[in-house]
Amino acid sequence: MNSHLHQQTITAFRGAGYGAGNWQTAIDLMARATGSRLGELVGWFSPHRPPFRLMTRDIADTDARLAIWGDLGGADPRINPMIRAGVRARPFQTLVDIDLIDSEERKRNILWNEVFDPCDIPHIASVLLHRDSDAHLVVGVLRRRSQGPLVGEERKLFELYAREAATSATFARKLGEDSGKLVSGALAAVGAAAIALNRFGRVVGITPAAESILATNGMIAVAAGSPRCARAPDQIRFEQAIGTVLARHVQQQVVMADGARAMALTVLPLPGELDLGYNACVLIVLEDVSAKLLLTPAEREVLALLQQGARADEIARARKVSRETARSQIKAVYAKLGRRGQVDLLRQNTAGPERPSD
Repeated sequence: MNSHLHQQTITAFRGAGYGAGNWQTAIDLMARATGSRLGELVGWFSPHRPPFRLMTRDIADTDARLAIWGDLGGADPRINPMIRAGVRARPFQTLVDIDLIDSEERKRNILWNEVFDPCDIPHIASVLLHRDSDAHLVVGVLRRRSQGPLVGEERKLFELYAREAATSATFARKLGEDSGKLVSGALAAVGAAAIALNRFGRVVGITPAAESILATNGMIAVAAGSPRCARAPDQIRFEQAIGTVLARHVQQQVVMADGARAMALTVLPLPGELDLGYNACVLIVLEDVSAKLLLTPAEREVLALLQQGARADEIARARKVSRETARSQIKAVYAKLGRRGQVDLLRQNTAGPERPSD
């Protein structure tokens, strides 16, 4: 063991909680200290949001194949046996590839075929640092064929570094909670209805105006520390919007409707370093709006006729449009009001707008 390198690695992990750049340094040193090709930190969440991955710099910058890891399902337990085992692992349990995947599965697995084998990193070891519902944070090393699986003294060193990483991750999580409180406090001062999320999708800050909306709207609430939409399709669109914001740093909007009521969720990126995803990095601005505002004038007329029990042919004749146009407008009304069809619309006794006067 290189004592100087070992002490450098310990020191780096103990300071890692203060910023993403410190984590990068720590995993670089960990790879060298354990005789591995690269070190990594991986966080994965719901299937609708991209994972994040910090990797040893010289490898991550030169191997383009590693960039497709996420696209191929690298964070999907159904595809990656290391992730699958990690979902069930105990905290600080060391997972090594030779214990989890045999030679036949390696030949069939797309990740080994497209990423690990071509990059000469077929041997992997990882330790779970933090698990929170569907979110996981893992530290790992990847090794060349010539370096072999992680065993012996190098495995003991890796396990020691993983415990130091877990301590710093706990500290980073606390700093992230504080950042969320600062963001929500500033927004509360201007009366905004907003929720601050970290990259794990956990609420780290919420304003009183947002709490009031969540308590009464019935379409979205905070459950187990995360925003949850009442309807599954809305939840999927919401998760996808967050994923887009995290990946591209662009604003997204999701509109949910329930009868005459609607909720507009504007999803915004927050500036700042990643810091393992614990800091507030996404802002959700909530606006409780009337579903009337979502409908075009033509769709409002269609809604009024639907509420009277009219069918597509009758609506087409009444509005002097083609049957195809009427059917398209009917579909738009159902989508915007969150209804599956006319029976659902009438059964829920939707309080739609009055038909506009001529």
